[in-house]
Amino acid sequence: RRWVDANGNWDFARIATVMNNTKGYAGTRLVTITRWPAHMNQPGNAARLDPAKYDAYADWCAQLAKWMKDNNHAVTYYKPF
Repeated sequence: RRWVDANGNWDFARIATVMNNTKGYAGTRLVTITRWPAHMNQPGNAARLDPAKYDAYADWCAQLAKWMKDNNHAVTYYKPF
């Protein structure tokens, strides 16, 4: 299920459920961010991130990483797409 709501915001309640349910497993955690929010699409090409939104995308990814850290979810690696 998606970790992003219809407006392109992180759904932290859903993310917390997933992360809390996986705390007991051994191993290294990797979070893959598979897509950017639709409002960051390149105009006329939904398959590409708009170059004008690169900084916004980086901030959006960092928002997730900060939330994970602030909520004690030990994620070792992030893989933004």
